Amino acid sequence: MLKVIIIDDEFFCLDVLETLIQDYMPSLRIVGRFQDGVSAIPAILAEKPDIIFLDIEMPSMNGFELLEQLFPFCFNVIFTTAHDDFAVKAYKYNVKNYLLKPITLSDLKEAIHRIINISTTPKIENKTYKISFSTHEGTHILASEDILYCEADDSYCIIHLTNQKKIIVSKTLKDIEAQLNGYQHFYRVHHSYVINLNYLIRYIKSDGGRVILKYDVELPVSRSKKEEFGRIIDGMS
Repeated sequence: MLKVIIIDDEFFCLDVLETLIQDYMPSLRIVGRFQDGVSAIPAILAEKPDIIFLDIEMPSMNGFELLEQLFPFCFNVIFTTAHDDFAVKAYKYNVKNYLLKPITLSDLKEAIHRIINISTTPKIENKTYKISFSTHEGTHILASEDILYCEADDSYCIIHLTNQKKIIVSKTLKDIEAQLNGYQHFYRVHHSYVINLNYLIRYIKSDGGRVILKYDVELPVSRSKKEEFGRIIDGMS
């Protein structure tokens, strides 16, 4: 049986989630419920829960601040919120589960099912992969995490690095995209840009769609990519 703690500043939301868990989720056992993060911390440390249902916007200490207090943490987090614009930030905290209020039974079951599946799936060793790019100066050997984004420039491509340097390659962006195929954290958001999703800070849906990357880099998202990219963002949450 999985131990659960619920944290939400709204008493009604606590009651709804507690009722859903008690009536329909026999594999879960609630070991604490709190209306603020400060009060919850001692119980989290004592009970060592498997899952925490955590509201994001709360007075005194919001959900992200609570996680910072407990980092690194080994419990699963399911964010519960009335707003849908925290998904990217949640991903930065390695939180993959995100429920929008009002929470439904089907959404709750799906989130718990994902957690159970992940916990029973063998972990794959995390490796650093090297990618080579040839220029007139020679060959550059890069790790995938060295690349912030790639930009089309006629028949050339500019590789923007995380150290804020650039490499100009005599290949098209299509060629670079093919070279990066298999690295799931690269995505072509626009006919002129391939980005590294690991450095995605924010996705702005308005004004045609834009992404904000590390170093405040702002790039457009093609209209033809918005629907697919939205699904990717949902998957990251």
